[in-house]
Amino acid sequence: FSFRTNFVNDFATETLTPKLSMVHRMTAFKFSSLQKVFADGYKTCNVYEPFTKRAVCDEVKQLAAQGKFPFLTEGSAWFNVCHDFVEEWLSNMPDIDEDPLAIGFYEEMAKQSK
Repeated sequence: FSFRTNFVNDFATETLTPKLSMVHRMTAFKFSSLQKVFADGYKTCNVYEPFTKRAVCDEVKQLAAQGKFPFLTEGSAWFNVCHDFVEEWLSNMPDIDEDPLAIGFYEEMAKQSK
């Protein structure tokens, strides 16, 4: 489900957010103000925090407890599955510093993340 997701999102950002492009024209902001919105959003974003440790307001917690907010309940369950898989995988790996496949993988990830 995540195949090339970063590439697609990065391409969308480059396509939709420049001056006078779709996002800029859809808002009433001056472009400099829109840039400030994006900068502030980046600073305050919690998307890189572990899913199960994100700050969640009490109302959302209550909805999740009632089974009415699957993003939180199922997202937490999925995070735990992925976390456990990666923990087990890493515990069975050889030394990454000397594994040519791991080195190639991480170099390619770094190249595509720029």
